[in-house]
Amino acid sequence: MKKIITVFLFGIVFSTSVHSQSIFQSQAELRTKKPFSVHIGLNSISNYFYSPLVGFSYLPTSSHEFGVLFVNSKFNESNDPFYLPTQQRFLEFRESVNYDQFSFKFFYNYFLFNSIFFINGTFGHLTSVTRETQFNSIYLNSTDSGVSLGYDSLIFRSKRNSTFYISPGLGLRFALENGVFFTVTGGPMILENNDSKTESSVYYSTTNFERVQNLNLFLNLPFGSQTRADGSKLEAYIDFASGISF
Repeated sequence: MKKIITVFLFGIVFSTSVHSQSIFQSQAELRTKKPFSVHIGLNSISNYFYSPLVGFSYLPTSSHEFGVLFVNSKFNESNDPFYLPTQQRFLEFRESVNYDQFSFKFFYNYFLFNSIFFINGTFGHLTSVTRETQFNSIYLNSTDSGVSLGYDSLIFRSKRNSTFYISPGLGLRFALENGVFFTVTGGPMILENNDSKTESSVYYSTTNFERVQNLNLFLNLPFGSQTRADGSKLEAYIDFASGISF
């Protein structure tokens, strides 16, 4: 995929260096004749996700483009459980990540010298992200009254809050005569906040009530703590998209 993109960009740059005036003029004319566009593509954000996008844009002139993109960033990622039997316990490890909302961005592109290259300005919203890691332990507990079954669970849950952001960026857009176009946009993202909250909880469950009394705990009552952390307020993104203008 990277090789294809590299060859495509090299071809565009090489063509513009040889026939810069004619290509720039034809691209500007195409943007004027077909001012409405529909986009589909992939949105990639550092430390967040790779998600499909769909969007719409309008060019009132050949130099200015206004649009909105909707990113399908509401999904769940979960790994298969990992099991580890030991002599006295049966251990289970689980991990999952939830992206809790859809994302969106409004953008403005200014085409430099009516060329295929543009300066981009974006205002957008990022989803909140919840990550959970769970360690479960099942064991047999021997007492004077017999053997009982016990279950312990340790859960770590961190949540990165949703946030708005602004982004200055650069990009290029190349269109064909039939209205099909390809565009690449990227740049830094300045986040409103990148705070995260981590919770840790311990759950106890057992059929041995003596053990519960000795621990001074109630069945399945969580005990835990919370910590907060400020992450970096600077991320980066790149969008690859294609579409049709009309």
